[in-house]
Amino acid sequence: MEENIVEWKTAEVNISVRHYAGIFLLSLATLLLELSLTRVLSVALWYHFGFLIISTALLGFGASGVVLALWRRLREEISLDRALTALAAFFGVTTVACFWLMQRIPFDPFSLLANRWQLLFMPLYYLVISIPFFCSGLALALLFTRGSRQVNRLYAFDLVGAGLGCAAIAVVMPAFGGSGSVVVAAALGLLSAVVFGFRGTRGLATAAAALSLVTFMSAFFAERILPISITPNKQRPQSTRRLTLPPHAASSSTRAQPGPASTTSDQTCATT
Repeated sequence: MEENIVEWKTAEVNISVRHYAGIFLLSLATLLLELSLTRVLSVALWYHFGFLIISTALLGFGASGVVLALWRRLREEISLDRALTALAAFFGVTTVACFWLMQRIPFDPFSLLANRWQLLFMPLYYLVISIPFFCSGLALALLFTRGSRQVNRLYAFDLVGAGLGCAAIAVVMPAFGGSGSVVVAAALGLLSAVVFGFRGTRGLATAAAALSLVTFMSAFFAERILPISITPNKQRPQSTRRLTLPPHAASSSTRAQPGPASTTSDQTCATT
């Protein structure tokens, strides 16, 4: 028992500048991803489904806390730098992979009564979204646990990074679009893995650096590589009205009906 206490205190002392820089970048990437997905889902589904990203992110964070509480070896024995590097790298990789998978899941919320498969697609869709937040949440919780003596400084860098991540959406989204913003968040997560591991786990940090560079370069082409899949029901109502209403009635009702006009408006919102 005494040996465990000594090891715990030794782990606390090892918090250094790279941990502050790493938590700053990881928090920035996490909040940038969360806000980017909020905008993307307002295009892919409807705007009110975009707000589910907040609860989905909290699901990932909560699950990571449970895992850390139950996984004593990770909490007390595994090398901190190695664990943080791996988790930050997983965050970056799963961000891109899960975003790609999201576009392949045929989730259509307004077909729940007509298609029972949607009862499976809906939880699967949001479970996939929660995976990157689980990785970042586990990394942050582990760092707060191991660095409890410096938790005030760690939390300060965490808050500053999160705040800049929220502000960055105003710059990143117009420049890279919806898919590109998600990819930029992944690149920043991989960069945090480089910062965490460049001293203790150089092999993994080097691989993360290469992936971060490739990921950031691909953000310029993300709209073509990872196009947003829009639910078919989002375009259906307006096309029906165009067939049944006279021209003057159709033009006057366009603002009130959620057809291609609203889809175009949502797409504009995702890039502004």
